[in-house]
Amino acid sequence: MEILKNVINLKECEKKIKIAFIGDLHIGHALFDENAWNKAVKYLEKEIEKNKHYYIVFMGDIIDAITIYDKRFDPLEVSEKFAIRDLKDLPRKQANYFLNTIKNIPHERILCALIGNHEEVYVKKNQFDVYDYYCAKKNIKKMGYLGYLCLSIISRENEDRWKTTNRLSLFLSHGTGKGGINETYSLLKVIQTGRWIDADIILQGHLHNLDSKVIEREYVTRAGYKLAYKPMLFGNTGTFLQKRSIGKKGYFEANASSRTPIGFLEIDFKIVKTKFNANKINFTEIKKYF
Repeated sequence: MEILKNVINLKECEKKIKIAFIGDLHIGHALFDENAWNKAVKYLEKEIEKNKHYYIVFMGDIIDAITIYDKRFDPLEVSEKFAIRDLKDLPRKQANYFLNTIKNIPHERILCALIGNHEEVYVKKNQFDVYDYYCAKKNIKKMGYLGYLCLSIISRENEDRWKTTNRLSLFLSHGTGKGGINETYSLLKVIQTGRWIDADIILQGHLHNLDSKVIEREYVTRAGYKLAYKPMLFGNTGTFLQKRSIGKKGYFEANASSRTPIGFLEIDFKIVKTKFNANKINFTEIKKYF
C-alpha cells in the first residue's frame, strides 16, 4: 500500500476540478472494446484542453497480461490485433499499445496508476515488470494494488486574500471478488470495505461494473456538540471489456447477468462557500459511457 500526496493550486475564479477514474481496459483481450476506448481518449483530450484541472487515475488491469505460459491462456481470448510472433512478449506489446493511445495526454494530468491482478500475477511469475515499464515510460506515480490519494486543494478568490486549503482523502483499490448474479454485489463490496476506512471517497475496480452511491455518515461536531453529516462516495470505476461478442470468447460470457457497462467514473469537485464564508468542496459523480 502507498500513500500519495498531491497539491492542486487553483487560481482566481477557478472553482472546479474533475478526476476520471479509469481501469479494467484489458488491452490485448479479444473483447477489449477498442472503439469505445478511442472515443474515451478523445473525450479525455478535449477535457484536458479546456480544463486546467482535469486529472486521471488509472485503476489497474490496463493490459490483459495473460501469456502462453499462464494456465489461464486461451488463444480464442487474444485480440486479433496481436500476431502469433507477439506471444513471446505479449505484455510489453500490450503496454506499448496503451502508451501510444495516451501519447497526447500530459503525464502531469495523471495523478497515479494502480496495478491490477492481471499485471500483478504476470509480474510475480516473470522477470519483466510490465507495471513499472508503462509507469516509467509515462512518468506516472505508482500506487500499487491499493492506497490513499491525499489531495490538498489550495484556492483563493483574489491575490489579496489568504489562501484556503481543503483536503480530501481517497482510498483506491483495484479490488477483489468474483462478481455475482446480484446486480448490486459489486457496489456492496465497496461499501463493505468502507466500513473500516475513514476517507471521503472509496473506489475500486476489478468487478467490471460502473456504479456509485453517496452515503452520509453521522457525527458530533467538536464545537457546539451538534449533529453533522459527512458525505462519503463509494464507487466501481467501470471497464472497457465487453462481456459477450459473437465469435469471441471471454471471462464472463457465461455469467447470468446484464451486459457490461463500458466506460469510467468521473468525479466533479466544486469549491463552494459555507454560511460562515469559508470554502468547502462538494463532489458529484458522473458515469461516462462509451
